[in-house]
Amino acid sequence: CRFYLIGTIISGLAKIGLLRGRLRPDMTWINHMEDLLLITLRDSPVRFATIMLAEIAGQALLVLELFWLMRALEMMPPIWFPLVIESSIKVIGIAFLFIPMQLGVSEGAYALVFDVMGLSAAAGFALAFLRRARTLIIAGIGLTTLTVLTRHRPRIPA
Repeated sequence: CRFYLIGTIISGLAKIGLLRGRLRPDMTWINHMEDLLLITLRDSPVRFATIMLAEIAGQALLVLELFWLMRALEMMPPIWFPLVIESSIKVIGIAFLFIPMQLGVSEGAYALVFDVMGLSAAAGFALAFLRRARTLIIAGIGLTTLTVLTRHRPRIPA
């Protein structure tokens, strides 16, 4: 009596024509991926706890990064401001999830949140720009590494 939520959504999107062009979902693969997610969440509490701790640590590092970026911009807000700002940006990011790369959303959101909190909207925009630059640099490093590692590797059939 297994229900595949992600598979059902993707299948529905494909049926109504929202997935076009070369994107043809392999429902067997998607259902297998969903089974692995369920196993991780349900059958291995230690693995799930490890994943949750890694996620919490990652979010804490983003708050710390925001704190140091604000200090670099010579802003000295209360220590809890970066947490509130990061949390607010996450909510706005979810609301605009379907905008590619969230171009403009992130910059506007930071400017808005900074302004609401009594900080400089220009500093919020600059912060969003710095974070986007960091993301692009890391993505470039990752893609270059992936290219180097897979250049001469034989393809393994699925």
